[in-house]
Amino acid sequence: MPRFFAVLLTGLIFATNSGAQEAASEDSGSSSITPTESAPTGSAPAESVPPPSPTSGTAATPSETSPLGAGVISGGTPAAQQAPPTFSLPGGAGFLPRTLTAGEGRFAQPPYRLTLSVSQGYDDNIFNSPAHPSKQETQKVAVLTPESKQVATGRFVFVSGFLVPELRLVTKNVATFVEVPAPPPPPPKQGSLVTNGRLAFQTQSASPRTVYTFDASAGGLYYWSRPGDSTDYNGNLALTFLHRISARTTVTAQADAVYASQPNFSRINTPTNQTSDGYVSATAKIDLNHSWSPRLGSVTSYIFNGTFLQSDAAGGDVFDNQIANQVRYTLSPRSTLIIDLRESANTHPNDPAQDSTNTFLLVGVDYMASTRLRATALVGEQVRAQTQNGTALATPYLETTTAYQFTRGSSFAWTNRFGFEDAGNAAQSRLTYRTNLSLNYVIGARTTASAGVAYNRNSTTLIASNEQKAAIENNIQANIGLQYVLNRSLSFNANYSLTQTLTEQAGTSYRRNQIFLGGTYSF
Repeated sequence: MPRFFAVLLTGLIFATNSGAQEAASEDSGSSSITPTESAPTGSAPAESVPPPSPTSGTAATPSETSPLGAGVISGGTPAAQQAPPTFSLPGGAGFLPRTLTAGEGRFAQPPYRLTLSVSQGYDDNIFNSPAHPSKQETQKVAVLTPESKQVATGRFVFVSGFLVPELRLVTKNVATFVEVPAPPPPPPKQGSLVTNGRLAFQTQSASPRTVYTFDASAGGLYYWSRPGDSTDYNGNLALTFLHRISARTTVTAQADAVYASQPNFSRINTPTNQTSDGYVSATAKIDLNHSWSPRLGSVTSYIFNGTFLQSDAAGGDVFDNQIANQVRYTLSPRSTLIIDLRESANTHPNDPAQDSTNTFLLVGVDYMASTRLRATALVGEQVRAQTQNGTALATPYLETTTAYQFTRGSSFAWTNRFGFEDAGNAAQSRLTYRTNLSLNYVIGARTTASAGVAYNRNSTTLIASNEQKAAIENNIQANIGLQYVLNRSLSFNANYSLTQTLTEQAGTSYRRNQIFLGGTYSF
């Protein structure tokens, strides 16, 4: 695979030599980034940014003794006519492409903000107990066992003067079943009043070359009627960073990590049931975005995804490190062709037999229907090979994102993904389809509504077995919320969420409903 990257990069350099020389001649002039500069051509902006007005010119530095007064640039052009700096972040790997604009959205808020949220609610299934529990019996778990035998090649050779058939040794993995003790019976379905408290901090900053946002929160849920430990702690960290190295080169970093005990179906490789001690799920992405010519650009990325379980749960910890290289060619102001090559290493510190590598070869298009609507689609093939035994499987791969920005700040996002994911067992493979929809709608000056749905379909099969019947699991998570802003410091909210898992295995399907009413105070 490194050789493939080298060949690809060499061809890219020769194919774009003339464009690079043209870019160098353009850069020989002024290389400063002005406030009216949009994302470099060939990059991955979240939305099309309107070009500056031909009459606006280049932003000048305001004079401290401007004779025209405050708010007017000394060159004579009103500051209000200057377009604010915009910053475009590429999507993928669980992140949506976004465009951040200085002075708008959260960048119009104070640089630091602290909020305290308290809500009271009810949870009707605090243990994710199955709707129809079944008798717990001894289970059979599939284990891969190597089996070797001699197979005739169809040719003959002389051995000690005799002509005999030629044989060769063939080794393959055979799935065998091992009985394990029955798990303890699930607790009966039980509901409880819940108090939810959370403290959150956010900060952000934007300049003509650099922008960043940082969010952190910590909280807990106190169950009034839950036996044993009555408190579940949770937390979240989120970071966005972008820096324009030059007019053609941008580096971006995005990270998101959560600590929770309840399932979150919008995140990959996380438990689909409640854990006893909690888990940490983290995703990070670093991109180097470069425009080789007015039409040709590339995005080189490093992506990390990891799940750390505090308790010994099925599958154990999993960490995925991925290198990706994306070549983008602009066909028109609205359409960009994409070739995407990725290579990842999936490791399990507690069970090396599950370690694997994944190779993706994808093609697609990035289409901007308008400054408000953008869609990206990538299709191709994913090849998953287990590190220890070399077993390789291939499947079609799909990844799409759609984002729409309504008027007055409302937004809609829709993502889809189909491909191999971690199965939690070296003898199994899992194909997963994921779709996530989210809507944030501004009803009025004080009222905002939100809604979201996450659906996963997991199909798990044995890798080395004549039995091809797949075990199907469907996960659904939906929520709806309403927020009313009383003033700059105080707001009230109401939220409802549904979590449901449907499987073919008796005694594993469950449903959970939660409802909360509360308020948030900002410092």
